Amino acid sequence: MAVVASAGLLLIGAVPLHAAAWYRARTAHFVMYSDGDPKALRMLAQKAQKFETVLNDRYKAVFDPDTPPIDIYVLRSQGNVAKLMGGSKTTAGFYKPDTEGSIILSNREGASSELDLDRDSTLFHEYTHYFMLHNFVSAYPAWFTEGFAELLATVEFPAKGGYEIGRPPKYRAYGLFMGTPVPITTILGESSFSGNAEQLDFRYGRSWLLTHMLVVGTERKGQMDAYLNLVNTGTALPEAARQAFGDLAKLDKDLDKYRSGRLTYYKFDMPASDAPEPAIEQVDAVEAQLIPYRLMRRAGDDAASAVEPLALIAQANPTSASAWFEFARAATVAADEASDSSAKAALRQRAADALDRVLALDPAHVRALLYKAEAQAEHLRFIGNNDPARWKEVGTLLRRANAGNPNDPLVLYQWYRNFGLRREAPPQNARDALARAFQLAPDVTDIRVAYAFDLARHDDFANALAVVRPIAFDPHNAQAGISVLLSLREMQKRRDQEKKDGKASVNAAH
Repeated sequence: MAVVASAGLLLIGAVPLHAAAWYRARTAHFVMYSDGDPKALRMLAQKAQKFETVLNDRYKAVFDPDTPPIDIYVLRSQGNVAKLMGGSKTTAGFYKPDTEGSIILSNREGASSELDLDRDSTLFHEYTHYFMLHNFVSAYPAWFTEGFAELLATVEFPAKGGYEIGRPPKYRAYGLFMGTPVPITTILGESSFSGNAEQLDFRYGRSWLLTHMLVVGTERKGQMDAYLNLVNTGTALPEAARQAFGDLAKLDKDLDKYRSGRLTYYKFDMPASDAPEPAIEQVDAVEAQLIPYRLMRRAGDDAASAVEPLALIAQANPTSASAWFEFARAATVAADEASDSSAKAALRQRAADALDRVLALDPAHVRALLYKAEAQAEHLRFIGNNDPARWKEVGTLLRRANAGNPNDPLVLYQWYRNFGLRREAPPQNARDALARAFQLAPDVTDIRVAYAFDLARHDDFANALAVVRPIAFDPHNAQAGISVLLSLREMQKRRDQEKKDGKASVNAAH
């Protein structure tokens, strides 16, 4: 009997006989899942709501009312998160923007001492990343992105009321005082964080300290705004730092002095909120079985291992549209990742059959309609079929999906993408759909990049570059954004040269 361990969940054979009970808390902007105590889930969801109120109060940013809520999964411990992610043992939480819908992984493990990372700080840190990409239009270098998330991770809600911002993250104490130093020029000049666990701990701590000094402190007023303005107008990171902060060796010494001094923090009154209490419900027995495999696929990037267990769950629950849909998604992703052509074809056929089962059970299932349309469009492009009738079928599926949810960003994005697959210029309604998709899901890289190139193709290079610049500073994967940024700049150079050559030709004719 094969035994596969993932995130502390034993997947024995295929289908767990007694899946853990899962609960979810629904709010306007997030849906929080936990396989723990529902009372504890309610308390954590309430605290997350208060944190969101703080963000909106301090930064005057409000989500688009039609933005899909983000899914937050609260696992038992930091170890469970680390195992699922397959990364460092120190991984306590993770935020993953994704076309299927962004997710946050966190944990409900309490800190054994004030020097340990706690559940609230983990959740607040990851939610801040999500909030920034949805509400801030500027690009922020890696050190500030992580430093700002750490600054807000320690928000506290005293029993006497109000909230506090700026308290030190004591779980970074070791990295700040005992960690392997990284030169300030390196931290300020890098687009992504890298290094071993100790160096990363130092980077996170030093980034928090620098953010605190520039945002909360009073000695260098105005420098942060000047720095961000330089970065967002195209100045290289090292030069922007030198221009805004002056002598970087002195900045480093000032940081050491600031670290040893008395740090201040802000106290604010809690603003009124009309947000309703989180609605707590237990998920049904079938979904409770599906969640571990959904996480295996979406957070653990291991769709292949989820395929057969999900197939058995679907077969055991033939009237569950959710079960067939989860199986279809796992089979599709596994097919995309398969290297063997026959295995790839078999998985795609199984996925197509499963989507048909979903639509037989629920003809208005938005995502099943979407993914069926996407699969058909990809196939038609692959075989070079330009039959208008076949492409009309794809369009009909997408229209049905859009009718079911006019604000599903992935449906809007696929409508735009469909014209590219047909090798046709997207009409204005498709461009409008893409722009709306970006409004609803600005944190999704595929949508952001498509929108930037669409702007560039219509000579709006200033906005195209501004749209892409934030992902060129992604602390964990800047290289993809940098490549897109370079492509856009090269595209702009060619366009400028074409205009110059065209003008020269006109002048010569006269």
